[in-house]
Amino acid sequence: EWPKMVVVVPGQDLARQVSEVASALLPHRRGGPPCMHLTGGDDKNRQTAIMMRRKPWILVGTCSRLSEVNKRGLLTFDHVNTVVLDECDIMLKEPFTNEVLPIG
Repeated sequence: EWPKMVVVVPGQDLARQVSEVASALLPHRRGGPPCMHLTGGDDKNRQTAIMMRRKPWILVGTCSRLSEVNKRGLLTFDHVNTVVLDECDIMLKEPFTNEVLPIG
């Protein structure tokens, strides 16, 4: 089951950077890289279709997009055993707090 790790970041650019570095460091599986990012600014239907196909071990995303995909029933956090809050000093302030708490 997937994902095993969720990395929550405050912005789109940081999500892409973290995802790229993690994908470069980890071995690829048959379905592609074990990591992907979910952010606003990208087509959400395309992102979720890729996510459902790849079933990544690691999801890196912004609070809003992770929460949105979860609320749509396309993502659960039941199998997550690690949550990383990048720049947690920012992530634990309003308005992020209400979106971060359901993830953790």
